[in-house]
Amino acid sequence: MTRPPLSDQTVRLLSRSSGDYMSRDLVELQRMQQLQEEGRLRQILRFDVGSNTDGFSPLARDLFDSGFLVGMLTTCLRDYPDNQYQLLRNRLATRFGVEPDWIVLGAGLEAVIDHICRVFLGADTSVLIPTPNFCLYEDYSLRQGSRVKLVDMGCPGPWDEAAVSRLEQAMIREEPRLLWISNPVNPTGCLLPLGLLERLLELAGRTGT
Repeated sequence: MTRPPLSDQTVRLLSRSSGDYMSRDLVELQRMQQLQEEGRLRQILRFDVGSNTDGFSPLARDLFDSGFLVGMLTTCLRDYPDNQYQLLRNRLATRFGVEPDWIVLGAGLEAVIDHICRVFLGADTSVLIPTPNFCLYEDYSLRQGSRVKLVDMGCPGPWDEAAVSRLEQAMIREEPRLLWISNPVNPTGCLLPLGLLERLLELAGRTGT
């Protein structure tokens, strides 16, 4: 049996390796558990994983105690959920005074990033990513064949005027289809003020980003 022909892009992406990141994480978990068992750490709060270290909100206690949740689970778990999130989108749209089509939901951030890339990106597009940043912005952009341009923002400190100017110059020069920004910046935690985001949005409107 002959293998179906693969595009150069597919072969290139299949040959890339993201490295062995799971084993390192497991070693960290074992080390933290050891420190707790030895009594050297009372509580560990991790900010490098997507987990809720504080538990659910006290506001949800009445819902849990009411029995409504149990009834909903026993009646609704028989079918696949609505993957269009129509009820939730309609409720959110009503609350915030926008059209339901303005709201996109997904099963986690990765799914939403994937949706954005599939809608806006292709082989003839470019992407601008200020770094350091969330690695999946680059990974998912490359899967769509986009050209990725990285702009070093000089973190871990807050973005200064020189860094923002470099980013703006890159936007003017590259005219990217997408500019990926995380706020707070992942992984540094730098919070971007609203005025800065409005400044970049205004420039994006002029560059077609």
